[in-house]
Amino acid sequence: MYMRAGFQADCAFYHNGTRLGGALDTIDDLGLTPALFARHRDLTRLRYDFPLVLLRNSSGKDAAKPLSALIDAVCHEFDDAQDSAIYVHALRFEREIRVAAATHGSGGLQDLMTIAAKHMLSENASLYRDSIERLRKAIKIDGMVTDCNIAMPCQLFHHYWETVHRQKAQHFREMAGRLVVKLARILHADFVRSPEGLSPANLEAAMGTTQRTTFDFNALSELLLRTTSKKSLSESRRKRISWMLTTLESQRFYPPLTEGDDQHEPYNFVFENTADAMAAYRDRLPQMVELSKAIAMAGLEIAGEFDERFHVPFFAEYSIDNLDPDDFGLLPDYLILTHMSDIQPSEAETLQDAFAGGMRAKILVQADDILAIPAFTGGNISPAVRSRQMVNAAISLGEFYVFQAPGSQLPRMRESLANGFAHPGPALFSVYSGGATGTDHSLPPYMLAAAALESRAFPALTYDPLAGDDWPSRYHLTDTPQAERSWPTYPFAYEDAEHHSIEATLAFTVADFVACDARYYKHFARVPRENWSDAMVPLSDFLDMDKQAAAQKVPYLLMADADGVLHKVLVDEKIVQSVRRTTKMWLGLQELAGLRGGYSNINGHDRSQRPAPAPTPALIEAPEPQARSEPATSKPQPEAPAAPSSDDAYIETIRCSTCNECIHLNDKMFAYDDNQQAYIKDINAGLYRQLVEAAENCPLSIIHPGQPRNPDEAGLDDLIKRAEPFL
Repeated sequence: MYMRAGFQADCAFYHNGTRLGGALDTIDDLGLTPALFARHRDLTRLRYDFPLVLLRNSSGKDAAKPLSALIDAVCHEFDDAQDSAIYVHALRFEREIRVAAATHGSGGLQDLMTIAAKHMLSENASLYRDSIERLRKAIKIDGMVTDCNIAMPCQLFHHYWETVHRQKAQHFREMAGRLVVKLARILHADFVRSPEGLSPANLEAAMGTTQRTTFDFNALSELLLRTTSKKSLSESRRKRISWMLTTLESQRFYPPLTEGDDQHEPYNFVFENTADAMAAYRDRLPQMVELSKAIAMAGLEIAGEFDERFHVPFFAEYSIDNLDPDDFGLLPDYLILTHMSDIQPSEAETLQDAFAGGMRAKILVQADDILAIPAFTGGNISPAVRSRQMVNAAISLGEFYVFQAPGSQLPRMRESLANGFAHPGPALFSVYSGGATGTDHSLPPYMLAAAALESRAFPALTYDPLAGDDWPSRYHLTDTPQAERSWPTYPFAYEDAEHHSIEATLAFTVADFVACDARYYKHFARVPRENWSDAMVPLSDFLDMDKQAAAQKVPYLLMADADGVLHKVLVDEKIVQSVRRTTKMWLGLQELAGLRGGYSNINGHDRSQRPAPAPTPALIEAPEPQARSEPATSKPQPEAPAAPSSDDAYIETIRCSTCNECIHLNDKMFAYDDNQQAYIKDINAGLYRQLVEAAENCPLSIIHPGQPRNPDEAGLDDLIKRAEPFL
């Protein structure tokens, strides 16, 4: 059993963050990482999803592939029985390319292969030469190689946008080119029948040089002028067709239709902020309308269906309101590559204005630090608050495809990423790079990004508004490891001080992620081995205890130093509160995705055919447990609460974006929970009128006023009618 004095010191740290009598150590200079990280400090020695190769002339999910997948594909071409050595050499070649990418940053695949080959040949030319020659001959493709770092998300998303843009440009050129040819033929045919076209000079120019002395072109011209039909294009139609041709050939949304036309430089569609993109979109609206009008009119002219009595006045009033989704889909999508740190509070309003006006954009919002504490959280440790608010706001707008993932998971979500760029509407991509935190022991971005994913601090999710009529059809969390659980658990084997082999199951919570950040080291304390006691329990066990049992225990994490030595590290109450908040948020997301209580018959929908959770990332590289049932130490899954009655007022708290509208209206009726999301604190602290006004003012339409509780409140008939859209 523990010594009472030691337990008092542990409790003092847990409740107050104070270290009594030197019984506990700081972790500032120990270089500790979560125990599950212990074997993965040197990523260049691991075979995992990075680096990525951004392939040229590829599309869809295949626009980018992990280097390891490319090497595997090449090795399949060799005969295993005869070429067992080349497979081993291929894995070494892959590792050298990975080292070159980590050392030199982004570069072409063929260039990095040259660096890798030189290094291997310098070690043992006779051993590797034949294999390297065969491998290089087999790897014919090329493309930019990018590692998991702070620059990678922008490179990857720009690459995917370019593949879609290239396809759209080709489609436009083919379509517009056909229209130009057919319109030009109409004008040419009219010219051929005109007096100018039948003039002696034009007739002579149309003849070959050997036949020019055979004809009397003056006589031929007079004959043709007498016998050729006098019917020709009206002046108005000729001008109209000429305008269509000029508009199609001078458009700047794609490269010019005519090769060598340098007078019409195409527009830029890649921006670093929404304000500049919105300004460009507004400036180009007249050209968008004119191009769309020219295409529509050309189709009618070519088909012989243009009726001047009807179509001239119609197209005279043609405006942005006449454009349909196909018109917007024909033109390039805007690509906005921005960082969360650069986004101003007014950005969300700018986005709403842009998309209400028809702007189609793919927006990458990259967060490099999700553990900074915003002022409005009151000092609570709540990772990725701003990212979560932006995702919720985009989903509430209705038309957005929403994609969220840390950089470590992007290779495994390439299909979802490609779907976002193919989505016929705006898309928001929220990505945590792992590239800038307060850590002082140089964990690579991949490790930090993967830790954010595993801990639910930055879960991987997609929302496709076109995927179905219910939330579980549209909202997917299955790219987050062990998505059906409150947090993931993995088997962990180690030796104790007496060199006995110990097997345990470790949970990975947001506390493990926070422990990687030096700004929060004050919330952790190492317990010297001689002071370990039965009062210390793993954090995941502590969270499952009732208050009475927890009062006799203190929670700890298992962490490892650079030599692989394990340490027990206490966490304070603020960390525990952060884990509880994150778990509560995660349970809400599980409910939206239909994962609470199992896959089948969630909210009346059969989820049995839902795809299985993604494979465990290389961060931990542990096999899936044989049994799928929850371990005894896991948190029990509560049943999903019944939907509120339409007579009761309620707020969809999980979707709240912390806009303060309802709080400013009545801060006694409305309040924020620990996650800074609104709920109805006291229904009796205000009037029904305030509930209705709050519903009308809420930008996400998540406040439902229900039915009035006081039948004597003034103006109820009008208030009930105003409340109907929000019930």
